Amino acid sequence: MSDNDDRLYKDLIAMDDAADLERDADYDRRGRAHRDLTDADLVDAWIVAFRAWVDDYPATSLALDDLASELRLRGIDEPFDAVEEEMDRVSAKCGRLYEQALADPEFLAAAERKVQLELSAFRAQLNRPKN
Repeated sequence: MSDNDDRLYKDLIAMDDAADLERDADYDRRGRAHRDLTDADLVDAWIVAFRAWVDDYPATSLALDDLASELRLRGIDEPFDAVEEEMDRVSAKCGRLYEQALADPEFLAAAERKVQLELSAFRAQLNRPKN
């Protein structure tokens, strides 16, 4: 991996982590609706929400995001091992979308521009002086 690829990878991970922090803060501001669930019930609810999300994206995204935020706030990892079949379906769906994108150079170029703009804005925010 080149230095540029390594930096890109690290920046994309950092951007995703920052988005998680923003979602967690938003969930906390809205009152942490799942705070009273036991850890086991929270994990079970996340599994149910993940399965619903796979079949009804994006309509169920906020429900899954909120459960994921509660898990993160408690220091519990998302139980991806419990949704392996659904992960396979997501992976297959992503693969089909990727193949479609490769067949449409204009779409691919627009998507790349969008990611580059988001990454540039994220990097600028990181480099902004902290007062």
